[in-house]
Amino acid sequence: MKGSIDAAIVFTSDTDILPAIELVYNETPCHVELACWSGGRRLRINSTQTPWCHFLTEADFLHVQDPTDYADPNLPST
Repeated sequence: MKGSIDAAIVFTSDTDILPAIELVYNETPCHVELACWSGGRRLRINSTQTPWCHFLTEADFLHVQDPTDYADPNLPST
């Protein structure tokens, strides 16, 4: 809400989060997009086509997954 981010991509099809998405979409300059699994239900604001939704498959996930174990104490710090 402070305007400290330019964009948000929320991976969900859970309607419980829709009020928060609507608030950010309507009240901030933040660009909001959604993503969900292929076959999932797309969330929309007030029966519009917004925000844009990306439908992802398992192949998409496997292509971009990060296998890093961030809990590993031997992981170098940045």
